[in-house]
Amino acid sequence: MGFIARLDGATLRMKWKRVIPGFNVGQGLLDGAFAYVTGIGFVGKVNLKSGAYAWWHTDLYGQANSGFNIFALPEVEGNVVIFREVKHYLRKKQAVLRVARQSGKIISIIT
Repeated sequence: MGFIARLDGATLRMKWKRVIPGFNVGQGLLDGAFAYVTGIGFVGKVNLKSGAYAWWHTDLYGQANSGFNIFALPEVEGNVVIFREVKHYLRKKQAVLRVARQSGKIISIIT
């Protein structure tokens, strides 16, 4: 498992810590007061002030063909966050998850 944490800028004491429930933790993307985080079969949006998840989706790895093993850096396009699987030799197609930026509603899944 991995985690995301926020430290106090003056004291370097931890303000909060949130677990990312899975291995293969990907690079997070900062988006204003939020961060998009990934792990195997998991994507989420973390509030950087409180450390609480605004939304998350789990069990994505169980989709057809074992997609969503490890994610590339998330992308924001307007009101949509795009989570792309890192290309690898074991899969011919690249899995892609599109999620509504505010609500966290899944718009589409390509596996």
